[in-house]
Amino acid sequence: MKSSKGIHIALWVAQGLLAVVFILSGVMKITSPIEEIAANGMTFVHHFSEGMVRFIGISEVLGSLGLILPSLSRIVPNIVLLAIAAFIAWGRMAKAPILTK
Repeated sequence: MKSSKGIHIALWVAQGLLAVVFILSGVMKITSPIEEIAANGMTFVHHFSEGMVRFIGISEVLGSLGLILPSLSRIVPNIVLLAIAAFIAWGRMAKAPILTK
């Protein structure tokens, strides 16, 4: 299927903008004091532990990379995820099974 150059550019711009938003939001959650994050309007931080807020920030940064890197590197994410899952299944069945009590 042939797509127009305009839609291709629009999609890259949208991916880039969304990635920037996730990166900025994530970095703020990772590096800023909790009170400063709350002062910026994200009052949800008072309902979670500091570790959870930092985890959310890390997840946002990783999500932003997930928006951009597969397209840039031409790696199909499903193949990578399948390979990781297969490695875990093989390792847990053959090399390091989780023993029951």
